[in-house]
Amino acid sequence: MKRYNINHLRKLLRQSLVALNKSERRYTITNLGKLVLSLARQIEERSIIESGKMY
Repeated sequence: MKRYNINHLRKLLRQSLVALNKSERRYTITNLGKLVLSLARQIEERSIIESGKMY
């Protein structure tokens, strides 16, 4: 794994946005992470609609 990915994952772990599944050696998005992602998408959609720049 590249160094910048590790630092990025550490930040996400500290904020409880992802969790490490040690048995599977994989990261999973937490419920909080899913909520943040959903809100970010809503903000992006609202911004596009309000600016009149629909795809």
